Amino acid sequence: AEAPMMGSDGTSLTAIKLFEAQVIPALLFNCESWIDISESHINDLQGFQDNFLRKLMHLPISTPKAILHWDGSMQGMRWRIAVRKLQFLRKLMKKEITNICRRAVANETIMGVKGLGHECMVIAKQVGLPDLRYNEVSKGEIKRAVLKHSSEVTKKEVEDSRKVGDRSEGDKNHNNYLSFMSLSNCRIWMRVRARSIKGVKVNNKRSFVNLSCRYCATDTEESQEHLETCNGCKFERRNLNMSSLMGRVNFWRRMTTKLGARN
Repeated sequence: AEAPMMGSDGTSLTAIKLFEAQVIPALLFNCESWIDISESHINDLQGFQDNFLRKLMHLPISTPKAILHWDGSMQGMRWRIAVRKLQFLRKLMKKEITNICRRAVANETIMGVKGLGHECMVIAKQVGLPDLRYNEVSKGEIKRAVLKHSSEVTKKEVEDSRKVGDRSEGDKNHNNYLSFMSLSNCRIWMRVRARSIKGVKVNNKRSFVNLSCRYCATDTEESQEHLETCNGCKFERRNLNMSSLMGRVNFWRRMTTKLGARN
């Protein structure tokens, strides 16, 4: 990801595409058979993916998971497994009635066993699909339904976050800047959106007794939003259009240097 040739297409998606192509298939191999997988196992898998994004974007461990999931635009592990299970059951129900695997699903339904058929029924209900044991659904319908539901869950996670609850709305580029910005710029912008810029007082409240801005005479709290308009940061805003995405990215590149020197 750090090699210049990896960013030759003007995006930051190379490492993510490699992760999706090489790591995910090995990590979730045969996950269709993971019946009654526990929440702790799902959290372990999700944590593995979250750590990948943190390392790629050089984010601190304190970065809210909500913004990591929303801006990273990587499907959650829970929903990756759900898609695989639904697709497997769909394929299975197309087999002949004499197929031993299809008969096993039918038997567990008759006996009330909570196996693959029951899990897929619960998942289908969650994402708004009919029961795949009795209804024919296409691959595309499964993918679209799970993607829509997972996006709604992730958006709700952001909205419920105390720190980044306002990041789900108001910025049309909130979750696609990885597709048109360089990796170095994405690292800065994701920190801005996560309110994780190092050295800003409000971002690190436990490190400061007085949260008043150090760069102006007002008694305003030193937050990221304030610093973007602060009179003491006019030099860092020189020749920049602060209403544009790249203008704000370049401001925070300069401001990060200033904060580092002050601390």
